[in-house]
Amino acid sequence: MPPPSPSRRKPAPRTAPRTAPRTAPPTPALTPAQLAVPLLLLFSLLRLLPPPSSHPAASLLSSPAFRLPPSFPSFEIDALQAAAQEQPPQPPLLLLFYSLLPAPVLNLLCDLLTCLSLHLLCKTLPSLSPFERGLDAKMHPSIAAPPLLPPAPLPPLPVLVPLAYFCFPFPLVSCQLPSSQPLFHALLSGALSLSSLGHLPPAMLCLSLAAYLGLWPAALLLPLSLALKAANPGPGQRRVPLLAALAFALFSLSLYLLSARSVRDRAWPKAAYGPRLSFSDLTPSAGLYWYLFSEMFDRFQSFFAIVLTALPYTLVAPVTYRLRRFPLAAAASLVGLFGLLEPSPTLATFAFSAAVMACDARVLARLRFVSVFCGVAMWVPVSLMFLDLHLWLQTGAGNANYFYFQQLAYSVFTGLIVLDWLRAAVNRLKAVSITEKEEAERARERKRERKEKQKEEKKRRAAVID
Repeated sequence: MPPPSPSRRKPAPRTAPRTAPRTAPPTPALTPAQLAVPLLLLFSLLRLLPPPSSHPAASLLSSPAFRLPPSFPSFEIDALQAAAQEQPPQPPLLLLFYSLLPAPVLNLLCDLLTCLSLHLLCKTLPSLSPFERGLDAKMHPSIAAPPLLPPAPLPPLPVLVPLAYFCFPFPLVSCQLPSSQPLFHALLSGALSLSSLGHLPPAMLCLSLAAYLGLWPAALLLPLSLALKAANPGPGQRRVPLLAALAFALFSLSLYLLSARSVRDRAWPKAAYGPRLSFSDLTPSAGLYWYLFSEMFDRFQSFFAIVLTALPYTLVAPVTYRLRRFPLAAAASLVGLFGLLEPSPTLATFAFSAAVMACDARVLARLRFVSVFCGVAMWVPVSLMFLDLHLWLQTGAGNANYFYFQQLAYSVFTGLIVLDWLRAAVNRLKAVSITEKEEAERARERKRERKEKQKEEKKRRAAVID
């Protein structure tokens, strides 16, 4: 019989290979740098809109010390002389600068320069403390754990701080008004950022120009000279503060001579700065002094003008000496204190001070929640200030007391933020000092142990030889 044929197995049906389901690629999240470009374009266009109509609330956004005449002069000396005699008085070269282009265009350029300076300041500040590198992991938990932000990783402040300042409403409206405050902020922030980079001549030029407009930036010469000294290590480091003082004096003298030449009058500082120093041009604003001088007897005004003018300058030396290891932190503290105590601050003044103080992430991380509370609560008196000013000067249904009470509350909130920032800067200095002492003690202990081991080894060798 033939052998049985093997059964033929049916081939298994071919199935297509299994492939993983196709998923759409994840959309990348927008970074702060990508969001900055459209926001800058949008708020740049808003700054070029026609300025708001004249309203009493404009005094909250444009100080008399920074207000320009409605018509801009030409390059002729006679026109400059006529403009210098108008009220409010202004330095002559300021009127010459604003004769180049319309005020909103120039103020927009100044705000963009301010944003660039804040960006550079945020990027440069961490590199100016080499003794602080690597100390976060060694710090004691009680001083290394800040309440608001972790010490590392730090937030993207180089993008967020300039963007927040540029999009803030008060600098925006101040840019639309015929005010020179954006130029003042651009020069002051330029002096801070250039000092952090170690560029002495341009930093002193910006500082002298800012002092030419507002006088009080001359008080920043001491901390900025220390910052230039820290940013220029080398054999000639000790001469940097002296060179900075000489450069500042040279630029200031040149500005004085150019102004005297332009208006043909060497006594122009009395007309330009006299009302500001004597508090005779005070109007209802966000400052502390206008109500005090309106209720004061005339015979006491000279005394209080001298005392209140000298008050913030008495804080320069102690603040700079206490924060001498962090000179830019000292300069930022003085910017906040002068912005709080100057005769006619505006709402944009504190916005600039807060932006400068926020550039230092190591100090910002050590703020307490009282700063957050004050930053949120200050919007209540700000809103009521506009309302009470309208009721007082427009409808007659209110009086100056209502407005001044809200202004006092606003000053208390801003003062608490500045003082809390100063406390955080001092705590940062304490943290670094304590950590350095502990590290030095550990190093001495290791050295002592090493010497003891060497002595024991010598004794052991001597015993073996014997």
